[in-house]
Amino acid sequence: MTERKRNNQADPRPLWQKLGGGTMKLKNNYRVKPNEQFRAYEDQIPYGSIDKVKKLSKGELEEENDKQLEVETVSGDEFYVEHRSGPWYDVKSPVGQVMNDRAMKQDEADTLKKQLNGEE
Repeated sequence: MTERKRNNQADPRPLWQKLGGGTMKLKNNYRVKPNEQFRAYEDQIPYGSIDKVKKLSKGELEEENDKQLEVETVSGDEFYVEHRSGPWYDVKSPVGQVMNDRAMKQDEADTLKKQLNGEE
């Protein structure tokens, strides 16, 4: 049997989960079973089935674009809050160093940012 080589590059497609029962057929003829997690671009999901799936994570390309937009909006020598994933946030220094020990909820991160910027 031949050894299968894996592609080590990150998959750029978002991660989705099928909700409810029944199978769904994507536009590339892949059949998705109930509660299955799968990777697909949004245009591969049939229009009538978009309400039967839940987006679990963004694709790698979307995440890179979001990070670039967030960094561009940072001004001056102030600490800022950056979204990590899900409900978690980080407080970063003006040079991009993470200032918190663990991921924080948004209100905790805002409080720490205000303390570091001397607003409280």
